[in-house]
Amino acid sequence: MDEEISSVYVQSVASDVSKTNTCRLLVIHLTFRNGSLGLIEVNSDSGYGYEVNVEITGELGQIRTTTLSNPIVRRSGNRRQSIETSWLARFDAAYLSEMQSWSQAVATGGFGGPTAWDGYVSLVVANSCKRSFQTGQPEIVPIVNRPEFYSHQ
Repeated sequence: MDEEISSVYVQSVASDVSKTNTCRLLVIHLTFRNGSLGLIEVNSDSGYGYEVNVEITGELGQIRTTTLSNPIVRRSGNRRQSIETSWLARFDAAYLSEMQSWSQAVATGGFGGPTAWDGYVSLVVANSCKRSFQTGQPEIVPIVNRPEFYSHQ
């Protein structure tokens, strides 16, 4: 989207009703500086396995990720797809690819992927999400100007 997040609003369902600071289901509403909206849902205790899906709807269409590791089987009037029980099975290949890309960038002096600045900005957003979770109110994400060093990548 090439846009920074301007505000966040976090709502949750507690894992244990007697412990309101716990979280089983988390919904994060994102507002971007250009007015676009985003939504993140996290279910840390689904009871059926570990699943990650991304869906983006734009002005001209929609894109949705597919399950990378498990095919959909259609047979005898049924559709079945197994779901991973752990995050590692889903992201193992991605982590290896990321490390290979980073190693290649170091070896060649090139650049590949997110920068330390991207990591910093994600922490600024995460801190705003934490405040919203604690207060139950929308939170403005502080404007952080990108240093010139990161503008010439």
